[in-house]
Amino acid sequence: MIVIKNEIIKLFSQKSLLLLIMILLTVNAVTMLFSGNGFGEENYGIPDSAYKLMQRELSEIPENERMQYIEEQIYAREVYSALRYADEYNIDMPIEEIFPILSEEKAQQYIERYSDGQITLSYTGDTVGEELFLTKIKNEMEIVYGYKDYLDAIQKQAEQMKVSSILGNNRDPFSRKNIEKTAQIYSSIQKKELTYNITENIRLGINGSITDVCALLTVAFAALSLICEERESNAFSLLRTLKKGRIGLMLCKIFTLLILCLISSVIFSGSSILICGLRFGFCDLSIPIQSVSGFIGCTISVNIGQYLILFALIKTLSYFTISAVVLFVSIIAKNNIMIYGISVGIIGIEILIYYTVSRLSAFGFVKYINLFAFTKTNYFLGEYHNINFAGNPVNLTAVSVISMSVLGIGLSVLSVFFYSKSKNMVYSTYKLSALLRKINPFGSRISSSQTVHECHKILFSEKGLIVMLLMAVASYYVYTSFYIIQDESDGYFRQLVKEHGGTVTEETDEYVKNREDYFEQVLNETDTDSLLMSLVLRQKNGFDIFAERYYYAKENDLEIIYDTGYTELFKIKNTLGQLLLLFAFMSIILAPVFAFDSKTSTLIRSSKLGRKKNILIRGAICGVIVIFMFFDAHLPVFLRILKTYGMDGINSDVHCLSILRSFPFGISILSYLILRYIWLLVIALCVMAGMLFISKKTKSANACMILLLAVFAIPLAAWWGSI
Repeated sequence: MIVIKNEIIKLFSQKSLLLLIMILLTVNAVTMLFSGNGFGEENYGIPDSAYKLMQRELSEIPENERMQYIEEQIYAREVYSALRYADEYNIDMPIEEIFPILSEEKAQQYIERYSDGQITLSYTGDTVGEELFLTKIKNEMEIVYGYKDYLDAIQKQAEQMKVSSILGNNRDPFSRKNIEKTAQIYSSIQKKELTYNITENIRLGINGSITDVCALLTVAFAALSLICEERESNAFSLLRTLKKGRIGLMLCKIFTLLILCLISSVIFSGSSILICGLRFGFCDLSIPIQSVSGFIGCTISVNIGQYLILFALIKTLSYFTISAVVLFVSIIAKNNIMIYGISVGIIGIEILIYYTVSRLSAFGFVKYINLFAFTKTNYFLGEYHNINFAGNPVNLTAVSVISMSVLGIGLSVLSVFFYSKSKNMVYSTYKLSALLRKINPFGSRISSSQTVHECHKILFSEKGLIVMLLMAVASYYVYTSFYIIQDESDGYFRQLVKEHGGTVTEETDEYVKNREDYFEQVLNETDTDSLLMSLVLRQKNGFDIFAERYYYAKENDLEIIYDTGYTELFKIKNTLGQLLLLFAFMSIILAPVFAFDSKTSTLIRSSKLGRKKNILIRGAICGVIVIFMFFDAHLPVFLRILKTYGMDGINSDVHCLSILRSFPFGISILSYLILRYIWLLVIALCVMAGMLFISKKTKSANACMILLLAVFAIPLAAWWGSI
């Protein structure tokens, strides 16, 4: 017990680990808090307050009346939308011909409220947004209240597929067995009435991919610390003399790692649920887990609270399995480079297998007996799946839990064995200069030992490579979560530019004049078909944007281009967001570069060329790292906008863009893009110099990191959040 206690105290007394946990908790919290108006396209444009308000309103309404309440609210918004549409376009014809809903008797009360100015749009602030939000709530209610019908539909579908299989339409034995087993499982589920609740905080809180990344980085760092620190200090000769030798010590380290995995699972997932609860409101944890959106197919009969406990335990097991891999690699690897290389290689291969192997193939079990698949807890716990194991359907939940347990225990046993039997666990040295001399005829003149030493210190000893990996994951998350809604008018504008864009000609003049006359005629005629009227009004919005660009281009002898993507790319909030991501991770990776120089300054001065050469080498290395980080921070948004809008007209004059009409120089858009990113890179390098100067003036890497975040990242985050 004393050894276990000492290992736990030693691990949690590491300032670097505690600071890493604080940073990762902050990254996770900021990601969950500032990830747009939702975590998917279906939530776009719905403010967090709408869910809180809906939760309060539904709590005051009996369960059997909630669906009716939502339907009435949707109907009211449809009436308000029709009336607002008529007011916006000054339609003179009888509005009931365009929107028949306004002629219905039950619509009169809402028409009167609209006329008296008594309508309250408390959810999103506009009729269209509220209608979308209420429709989303209604769809979720229909799924929850239709739980019995859902189970019956699965049974019916399974019976139909079974009959089809018997008739010879499906000759695959696995598919037939899978259908039979699935039908059997769902037939045993109790058909119960579900309660509807706003459960966004649960659904989103336990599905954040960045949460898994932060937790895994924490436990991987701990696994490295448990072995590498003692190994680097060459303390293993002394440890062999302990009672029970290294075996008891290694078992204590494994137990300590398991405790940290449990803590990481609780604090990271718990913080995500807490933040999402503050955003969307907290739900009743006593209702069945099937009431949560996306968990209707869960076959485990538990409530939300019980599911969260089970979720935390399974997450702990998955984190422990992955950290056990890192722990084992740390024991058998010869140096830090091998530890990082082997660990990243294993994870990369596992991810590749997960995305390339089909679940229904004969090798489907390889897809899920997989380190990456183990982190997909909600996939195998929150929904029923079978995998193909030698032609037989096997429950994925059981396979995953058993596989994680066997792999975790097996790696632990191997770690104890190698840890106890290794006679000498001192790191081997690796010199790049020796390799260069072998492959380069002028190698005798090449001396890169100091450069290699500084690279190794920044990237490995000071965990810079882990920080860069975390930034790459954060950038990927930005790419996947950066969603841009394209309204219908922008689609019409894009099509018009495609057909009539470019240089303004007489044909363009004639087209714009004809379309203006057409829209004026349609809006003034009273006998126009209502469906045609609705379509024409939507088209007019896109044409108005095109016409504005046309008149400007004609007046200034420019081209008409589709500039929505460029406008989105050059938005100040997007730029600030990318710089915030960059500066935050720069603060972490640059803080320790000069922070310890006060302890080694005398030794460094005695070297050839003194401190000057050493400072230049470290500055150059940091500059290369910052350049990589710069592109890592800016590529996600650039690629997302490129994928959504394209880069048409990139060789046109920069003044063709509505957002850059006042730019003082007449250059192409491509040239402007190059100059823009060069300028932003120069700013990043200047900030790097400032960060290194602060690092040189401080004696503690942790204090320097907090100071850099406070000076560079926090003000930028405040400005970004206020826009």
